[in-house]
Amino acid sequence: MISYLMSVQFISVSIAVLILYSYPLIVLLIGIFSGKIQPNFKMLLLFFIVFAGIGLMLMDGEFELGMWGVALASLAALGATYTFIVGEQIAPKMNPIMLTFWVNLVGLILIIPLVFNQFHLPESAEGFWALAGATACYIAAIICQFQALSRITSEKAAFILNTEPVVSIVLAMLILNESLTTIQWVGVLLVMVVLFLFTLGVSRDSAEG
Repeated sequence: MISYLMSVQFISVSIAVLILYSYPLIVLLIGIFSGKIQPNFKMLLLFFIVFAGIGLMLMDGEFELGMWGVALASLAALGATYTFIVGEQIAPKMNPIMLTFWVNLVGLILIIPLVFNQFHLPESAEGFWALAGATACYIAAIICQFQALSRITSEKAAFILNTEPVVSIVLAMLILNESLTTIQWVGVLLVMVVLFLFTLGVSRDSAEG
């Protein structure tokens, strides 16, 4: 996350998001090359369709490239990949709340040197409640992520997490009054339809298991 936030200083947010959300594909490819899962054309196709859908959602953004930005966003994608792969191994053996605590504690220790001279709390009540709400939602999301990794594979969890950019862009429309182009709506619908069908398949597999 630190690398992702730093990357937008050098490249456009659209490019940073697209690079970051290559991590479900990386998780899948690692699973295939490690022999954990069998190569499946249908699954590969679904992953690439969703990635293409995210690309369509970002078509209206500005595209600015830079070597450092691409490198940092790529590092963020690899970090997310590591979190899912290792999280799948640890989550079934550890309380998700405790796991969330340690992950965020390490993250806090890493980020302190970067913000030491810039840290300050929000000055307005609105800013404080916005910060508190964002923090609470983030913690709840991480706990749910580790709960999911204790129940399904990292590949399935990473794929379902492709809903995040969809939620972000829809919230930007609802809260910030941003408008979506036709091509962006196509991307949103494409991602949601594929994820819905994939989730149905996961639920059916779990019921049969």
